[in-house]
Amino acid sequence: MKFSDELALLWADIMQIPVGAFFAGNDHLIVEDPLGYGHTASPGYIGRDYRPGGWLLMGNFPAGGTLHYADVPDSGDKDLYEALRALQRASTCEERIQTSAHLWETWIRVQLNHRIYQTVVSPLLSACGKKDHDVAFINRFPFRIRDNARVGAAMEDAAWRLAVERQIEAVQPGAIIALGVAAGTVLRNRYKGHARVWVLPRSNGDFSLTVEAQKAIREIAQTTQMGKHDDQQEIVSARQTSSVAEIGHSRELCMEQGQGLSSSGSHVIERILRELGFGNIEVGRVLRHTGTMPMPTLYYNRDRQGVVYFTGRKKDLGRYPSALWVQVEPRQKKDRRPDLMTLRLRQGKERAAFLSLLGNS
Repeated sequence: MKFSDELALLWADIMQIPVGAFFAGNDHLIVEDPLGYGHTASPGYIGRDYRPGGWLLMGNFPAGGTLHYADVPDSGDKDLYEALRALQRASTCEERIQTSAHLWETWIRVQLNHRIYQTVVSPLLSACGKKDHDVAFINRFPFRIRDNARVGAAMEDAAWRLAVERQIEAVQPGAIIALGVAAGTVLRNRYKGHARVWVLPRSNGDFSLTVEAQKAIREIAQTTQMGKHDDQQEIVSARQTSSVAEIGHSRELCMEQGQGLSSSGSHVIERILRELGFGNIEVGRVLRHTGTMPMPTLYYNRDRQGVVYFTGRKKDLGRYPSALWVQVEPRQKKDRRPDLMTLRLRQGKERAAFLSLLGNS
C-alpha cells in the first residue's frame, strides 16, 4: 500500500470517532450549529508532494466556534466541511482513499483565504522555498470549540491519544512547525520523537506576523538551505563510491530497488512490534521484548525517506532466514563495521519475521 493511502485510511479512521470522545466530558463546549459542522472533525491535510521526513505544520483548533460564524458559513467553509463529511461517510478502502485526496486538495485551496495562511504559513513557505503541496498539516485539537474556548487538559489528552500522536507517527516528519505557542507547548510536553520542533508565535487574530515568528522563519530557512547542501554532498559522495557498491552487492542493490522489500510505513511496523510485545520502540535503539524470549541484538532505524531498516550482528545471521529478511547495503557509516549487517523485511512477511525471532515461526 502506498504511503499516501495509509495516511488516507488513518484520516478516515479518525473521522469515525464520536465527537464526545474528544471533548472528554466537556460536551457543553461542542458547537451545535444547524449544519452539524461542530460534530465534524478537521484532522488536516497531506500535500500531494509530501514525503516522509518532510514538514508537518500543527495548528491549534479550527476557527469558527462562535454561533454567528457557524450560522453563516462562507462558500469555502461549505466546500471544506462537505469534503470532510464525504470522508466521514466513506465506507470502503478505495472510497476513503479517493475522498481523502479530494479533501486534501480542497483544504489547500480553501486555506488560501484564511488569515493564518496569509499572515503566517505563506511567508514561512516562501522564505524556505516550499510549496503548499510539499507539507502536511494537522490540528492539536481537531474540532471547533464553542466560543473558541481554551482546550482543557482532558480534551488535550483525548486529542493526543485519539488523533495527534497517531498522525505524527504516520506522517513521519523530519520537522514539526507549531503555528502558535499553544501548539508548541503540546509538542514540547508530549512529543518524544526525533523530528526538530519549531514554534511560530502568532499575534491576536493573525493580523500581523510577530517579531518572534519572523526570527524563527529566518532560522528555519537557514537550516533548510544547509540541509539542501548536505543532501547534495551525499549525492556526490554516493556517485563517487557507486562502482565500489556495485561490486559483490548486485543482489542486495537489486532488492533495494523494491523487489520483495517491505514498503510498510514505520507506524505499521511499530504497531506490529507493539502487538507482539516489544517495548521501547525508538529509532537508533535496540529492540526489547517485554517477555523473557531470547532476542538477538537488533537496532530499529529509519532513513530520511521513512524507509525502515534494522542493524544486527553478523554472528546472528542464522536467526534471520532469507524468506523473511533481506541483507542490504548499510545506511550509515557506523554500520559498515565488519561485525554488523543491515537488514530489511520482506514484503508481506513483517509479522512472521518478528515471530520467527521470538521462536514462534
